[in-house]
Amino acid sequence: MILAPNSLVSENMTLAPNSLVSENMTLAPTSMVSENMTLAPTSMVSENMTLAPNSLVSENITLAPNSLVSENITLAPNSLVSENITLAPTSMVSENITLAPNSLVSENMTLAPNSLVSENITLAPNSLVSENMSLAPNSLVSENMTLAPNSLVSENITLYSP
Repeated sequence: MILAPNSLVSENMTLAPNSLVSENMTLAPTSMVSENMTLAPTSMVSENMTLAPNSLVSENITLAPNSLVSENITLAPNSLVSENITLAPTSMVSENITLAPNSLVSENMTLAPNSLVSENITLAPNSLVSENMSLAPNSLVSENMTLAPNSLVSENITLYSP
């Protein structure tokens, strides 16, 4: 483990081998950082978070309580992952993304920059949410869907791929 200056590691934290916690990081109680994780500067990992192996959490990221970041995830700068979020393996969350509570980002999902994923959203595998997208609450994006840039998906919508 490497702990950089001005970092806070709270009680009951688990920090696995080969992990890097950069400067000005805050790691809240009862969180787990798995092996080969990189946590960039000025990020916050809230309580009861699980960060799985081989993931990158970029700078200025906020990870809210009770969320799971699965293995091989990339979280780009200036993103917010709200509480009760599940990020499945091999997903990418681009910069300036907001993920609202109780959402599921399935495996091989790509969230492009400047997108908003509202609460209770399910993003199925192999889907692409293009840049400047807004997904309203209680929507489902089915697998292999591509959502075009600058679009709005209203609430309670189910989108199926052709």
